[in-house]
Amino acid sequence: MNFTNNLISTAVLVAVLSPFSAFAATEMDNVKTDLKHAGAKVATAAEDAAITTKVKALLAVEADVRSLKIHVTTKDYVVYLEGTVDTRLQETRIVELAQSVKGVKDVNGSKLVVTSSNNFFEDALITAKVKGKIMQLANEDKIAKGYDLHVETTNGVVHVFGKVTDRNDIAIVEKSVGDISDVKGVKTNVDVVVKH
Repeated sequence: MNFTNNLISTAVLVAVLSPFSAFAATEMDNVKTDLKHAGAKVATAAEDAAITTKVKALLAVEADVRSLKIHVTTKDYVVYLEGTVDTRLQETRIVELAQSVKGVKDVNGSKLVVTSSNNFFEDALITAKVKGKIMQLANEDKIAKGYDLHVETTNGVVHVFGKVTDRNDIAIVEKSVGDISDVKGVKTNVDVVVKH
């Protein structure tokens, strides 16, 4: 009889506790899943921080944008840029640099604001004079021919972007552009490349 009572007691105990053990197993699976997701979020946050640091470092060494105050954040591998730039070329260069960082899925530059010109026509005239002066310098053999230099002017400040093969040509362009009437300043982001 004792054996039968023990068997019945055990069967009742198993019947009563079985739902709790199934519940406990499900809860353990949920905890494991939650921990896995939390670990992935921590890893993503660390990678986002590394991306932000790399983008900021690239902007800090880029000649024509390092003085600008550009706020950089990254969330889920998407870089968000915010700030004011002087030209469209600066805006596109900042986005280009951010997108170049390993691991970046996308770049959102919708909060980059380009300073508008107070006198568009005067700036357009200055830009035309600068482009003509650069062509004149090449025609007079004061700088090498064949450079593809881009020029933008905002409120009398001229921005020159591009590549040259001789470092001295940058100084010649800067001085010549600075001597043009109505030019209030010259900023260059010109790289020196070795001719092959």
